[in-house]
Amino acid sequence: MQYGSFGRSFGSLASRKRCGRSSALLAITVVVACGGTSTRDDTGNKPGPGGNGPGGEDSTYNVCDTVGPAPVRRLTRSEYTNTLKDLLGSLPLNSDSLVADGSAGIFRSNVSVPVTPSVANEYRDLAEKVAGEAAKQLGAVTGCKSASDECAKSFISDFGQRAFRRPLSEDERLRYVGLYTSLRDEAKQSYEASLQTVIAAFLQSPYFLNRIERQGAEGKLTSWDMASRLSYFLWGTMPDTALFDAAASNELLTDEGIQAQTDRLLRDPRAQPMVRSFYAQWLELEKLDRVTRSSERFPEMSHDLLVDMRTEVEKFSESLHAREGGSLTDLLTQPFGYVTPRLAAIYGLKNAKDGEVDLNREERAGILTSAAFLTLNAHFEDTSPVHRGKFVRERLLCQLMPSPPGDVQVVLPPPDPNLSTRERYQKHLDDPYCRGCHILMNPIGLAFEGYDPVGRHRTNENGLTIDTSGELGSTADINGAFKDPIELANRLATSQEVAGCMAKHWFTFAMGRPVEDEDECTLQAVTQAFVSARLDLRSLIYSIVTSDGFRKIAPPTKEQCE
Repeated sequence: MQYGSFGRSFGSLASRKRCGRSSALLAITVVVACGGTSTRDDTGNKPGPGGNGPGGEDSTYNVCDTVGPAPVRRLTRSEYTNTLKDLLGSLPLNSDSLVADGSAGIFRSNVSVPVTPSVANEYRDLAEKVAGEAAKQLGAVTGCKSASDECAKSFISDFGQRAFRRPLSEDERLRYVGLYTSLRDEAKQSYEASLQTVIAAFLQSPYFLNRIERQGAEGKLTSWDMASRLSYFLWGTMPDTALFDAAASNELLTDEGIQAQTDRLLRDPRAQPMVRSFYAQWLELEKLDRVTRSSERFPEMSHDLLVDMRTEVEKFSESLHAREGGSLTDLLTQPFGYVTPRLAAIYGLKNAKDGEVDLNREERAGILTSAAFLTLNAHFEDTSPVHRGKFVRERLLCQLMPSPPGDVQVVLPPPDPNLSTRERYQKHLDDPYCRGCHILMNPIGLAFEGYDPVGRHRTNENGLTIDTSGELGSTADINGAFKDPIELANRLATSQEVAGCMAKHWFTFAMGRPVEDEDECTLQAVTQAFVSARLDLRSLIYSIVTSDGFRKIAPPTKEQCE
């Protein structure tokens, strides 16, 4: 179905260059030097738990002369589904037909992803199906007691503001009202059919399907766009009524207003999926669905056990964000977990019931000794020192490991009942073509040899005592030998490099785009506040949402306007 001017492809519109504050439709990048460090006193101390700011009373913050780009971001599948549910209520909806999400680094994001005609058709078909379902309960959707034109026009203004996450311009309002009027007067359609078409048109607009952000005063996002940044970061959906009200009153232009809404959003149960989503993507938990193990060596492996592993990580991470003072240190070092009888057997616990349990602190310390992490980073029959070490390098130290050279054939050391895994993998370090990368991963990953491919603790392999010692090198502040993974986890928890890496991951997740050079100043400020707040995870979120990089948008360059 076409709607005249309403039927134009949102993909082509979102790809056109537009300059000016009201329609930032392209990625915007500005390269300018970053400012120095100073105390933020323009709107008072930056708010956060545990003092007047995330880092306490004496914290200082970078005032950044540059901020990263604000490219158009199409809603992800989950954001699209959540937004439709909040906009129209619980309607039959299956977004599985939509094209798979793109990515920003390790996180799902449709940032600057082109829209093909086939994708546009998928959104059109879904919009028409959803609008058809909405028409079946139009009274509840519109709030109108009678089928009057005046109520329809009022609905268009209200629905348009919620769908676009900002007030409609007068031109937009007149266009949608004009569509309704023409359908009623010229096409002689019923009240219900006319509004059904209007709803379908709204749901195909680029302003519904994309997050298009605008610059307001002093380079800050408009209050309405700030509301969307907060809601999609913390809830994965459109703003609720209270957040829209805060946007309308410009409360979101101040640190205090952002703090108040962040507090409210994080206290709400709707923030829990955000925490789960971050750690699921950080750890790549979706790969658990594809894990297989030798039934002869690991008969306890089952789909249900893999679900238990994922659920434990979700509950563990949620508990750290929910409790006062939950920190990155706790994430890496705390010896407790959430088990079922199946998972308790993996951890060597007897008579354990469902729920939170203390684990053996000589064997377990935080997320790196969880059954989920250890199982994900292992092979069908064997462990994988390379994958386990690579995770630490890339996800905790933010050091990207290159792929093997094209002329190097990757062959895993074959199983040998007379050798330990450490002895077998020594081949990587003896080979000059492999050593350059593997010296960074193997000495870390081999420390986890005390855990088998399903995460059970062990002390022997092939009748040989397992050596769990290792060494960290090429780090900024934690180089040196360690005796076991417990000491490794505690060493990582003291590192400012690890703190900066986690801040970078959270910033990427919040912004829905890769980190750019212009973000360096913001990341320094956020990391500084995170460290000053003793690595408090909630404080990290506060530091991000009140940072210049989150609150501001760069103006278009001259080249982008031509």
